[in-house]
Amino acid sequence: NPDIMKGVSESLAGRIAYVELQPFNLLELEGLEIPIREHHFYGGFPNVILEKDKEAQLDWLDNFISTYVQRDLPMYGLPISPIQTRRLLEMLAWINGNLLNYSSVGKSLGVSHITLKSYMEYLNGSFVTMELEPFHFNIKKRLTKSTKVYFTDTGLLHRFLKLNAFNDLLGTPFLGASWEAYVINQIRALKSDELDLFFYRTYSGAEIDLVVAKGMQPVASIEIKFSEKPDLSRGNTTSIQDLGTTQNFIIVPGEQDYRKTETLRVCGIQQFLEGYLPHL
Repeated sequence: NPDIMKGVSESLAGRIAYVELQPFNLLELEGLEIPIREHHFYGGFPNVILEKDKEAQLDWLDNFISTYVQRDLPMYGLPISPIQTRRLLEMLAWINGNLLNYSSVGKSLGVSHITLKSYMEYLNGSFVTMELEPFHFNIKKRLTKSTKVYFTDTGLLHRFLKLNAFNDLLGTPFLGASWEAYVINQIRALKSDELDLFFYRTYSGAEIDLVVAKGMQPVASIEIKFSEKPDLSRGNTTSIQDLGTTQNFIIVPGEQDYRKTETLRVCGIQQFLEGYLPHL
């Protein structure tokens, strides 16, 4: 809330605590009989996920976006017009889950990469987008240094992509990256503070969607796939070998929960959040 944040602009060291409140996560919806696919598509804002009328859900998200773009971000001090802000957010929705190339996106927006970085600080600081850092500690390979960008609520992501229903998402090339954003947001909301999240990618193309680290030591590798019969690519396997993790997961939309190999488990997101994340 920009009004609140402006009120604490003075130094309050030792007298204030900041707590990031995530949208409702999957485990907080227990007992409400809301399917995972609905939570995935509409996101976790309370006024959305608790609303039964589909049109009202979309209307609330559209109104939130309008207020955020036209009022909230200018109050934070974002120095671009609401039209340019919406255009930037639509671009970020298209590349959600991908490397953020500041030069390329900046050029499309008509600004320098340095200016775009300053814009991203506003978007990330208002908690609508986040950037995932690459894991590079103790790895003797040439690694990607760019961050990956994600929307922190998939309901907002899908509105910027102009999708009206889950079936619309199924027919798009955005499905995999959308599921990836959803899973990462659920893990971010429920992980312990001592765990840090990264992704892993080498210049030769080996990659893994999510690295869970504790004290800069990787403890688990996670590949996120929207598939009923998932498998690891050669690049995924190479990444796991590079990282040396013995707890490895493929997270899928269903309710599967089985070992694929001694060190690799396939499971649904709810099974992972309840049964495996607390023990990492």
